[in-house]
Amino acid sequence: MKNFKFSMQSILDVNMTLRDVAMSEVSIATQRLDHEYQELNRVVALMDKEMDQSRLPSADFASYILQREKFLKRLRDLKLNHERNIDAAKRMLDKAQNKLKTAFIEVRKMEKAAENQKEKWDYEFKREEQGKSDEMGTNRHFFPGA
Repeated sequence: MKNFKFSMQSILDVNMTLRDVAMSEVSIATQRLDHEYQELNRVVALMDKEMDQSRLPSADFASYILQREKFLKRLRDLKLNHERNIDAAKRMLDKAQNKLKTAFIEVRKMEKAAENQKEKWDYEFKREEQGKSDEMGTNRHFFPGA
């Protein structure tokens, strides 16, 4: 019995590899986005802690207030930087998800083509088998002693 071999199997394999790569890119982008959100939350918590009025010393020391303002400015800059990083991570995740969608579509197209080609092959194979079977039956009917 003959075995079915999909003629575009190498293309299907490449598309499946691209799909796997796209899945890992989505995973990496998601991890990066989560990390940036965690860092932003950490910076915001530090800012909230530093802005707490109850933590101020009883006497306003000018040097302390200057240092505190510098620290708060650095935290604001860090917060802004993390917000930019989050936007970049969102764009990267969007691109990776679009790439993954495209890869899934391409793989599905190839799988459908393989199914159609297999159905045609099955039909032809069964037709050949039926033809051989009919030929053997005809030979036995007309040539019983052979």
